[in-house]
Amino acid sequence: MAPTFADPLFTIKELCEHLHLERHTCARLFREEKGVIVLASHPKRRTRTGVRRSYKLVRVPLSVVNRVLARLGQA
Repeated sequence: MAPTFADPLFTIKELCEHLHLERHTCARLFREEKGVIVLASHPKRRTRTGVRRSYKLVRVPLSVVNRVLARLGQA
């Protein structure tokens, strides 16, 4: 099922709190899923070590959350 504009969007942090998972685990679950919205920035900031770092804004539609949870339930 493809995400629609009516689907609410969730952040990784919101999903972690709801699913009681670590942030890294939750991010891995949804990283390659079709339908996840990722807005990435070009590296503009430098960290303390001088390395440029890019940032990603990730939003997961409810339909994608339901699909992943259904797949995990079958495993």
